[in-house]
Amino acid sequence: MTGFDAYAYAQRLLTALGEPGTLPPASGVRLYEAPAGPANSPAGQADAPAETLLAGVWSALARPGALATNFRLVESGRQVDRSRWMRSRVGDGEVLHTALVPAYLHSAIERGATLVISHLEALDEHVMLLCEAIEYQLHARAWVNCYITAGDTSAFDVHSDDHDALILQLLGRKHWQVDSRVGARSRDPAPGSLDHVLEPGTCLSVPRDTAHRVSGTG
Repeated sequence: MTGFDAYAYAQRLLTALGEPGTLPPASGVRLYEAPAGPANSPAGQADAPAETLLAGVWSALARPGALATNFRLVESGRQVDRSRWMRSRVGDGEVLHTALVPAYLHSAIERGATLVISHLEALDEHVMLLCEAIEYQLHARAWVNCYITAGDTSAFDVHSDDHDALILQLLGRKHWQVDSRVGARSRDPAPGSLDHVLEPGTCLSVPRDTAHRVSGTG
C-alpha cells in the first residue's frame, strides 16, 4: 500500500460513512458495507487494502518488541496481568525482547477475552499511512487500535468512549449494538438502534459518548 493508495482508501471509507457535504463523526452513527467481490473470491475475505492492514496485525502479534506495553488483554472488564500471556527479557545492550504466549491467549480469547493492540500505527508502516490519510482528510488527530475477539460474550460490556471511532472489520465477524442517540450513555439502547454483525470490509462510525456493546459471534 502506497501513500496514494492509503489516501484513496481513506477517502472511500469516509465518503461512504458520511453524507453530502458531511464527513464522520458529524454524520452520526453510520454503517457502510463493502460491495461483494467477484463470485470466485474466497468467502469472508476483505479487499486488498484491508488485507494489507491485516498483515500489519499479524506482524505486530509476531514481534511486539519494545512497544509491548501497547498490548493488553481484557476479560470481564478487567485487564489480565501481562505476565500470564507475555514473556519478556532484557538482553545485551538493554534490548527488550518480548513474545506472546499463544496457548494462554487462545484459551482466554475463546472464553470471551479481547486482546487490544493500541497505536497499531506505531508498529506497521501501512497502518501509519492510512492513519495519516484519515488525519489529513478529517483535520483531526487519529490513532489505530486493534481488537481481537472470538467468543460470543463482550469483554467490555456496554460502554461509551471519549473519542470518535471509525471501525473497520478486517477478519471474522463481530456483533455491534450501537445506540442511535448520539451522545447517549444509557445501558438500554433506543428502539431502532443499530444491531448488526460486521463482516470483513464493513466500516462503522460511532461518535464519542455513544453507548455501544461489541462481542464476537462464537
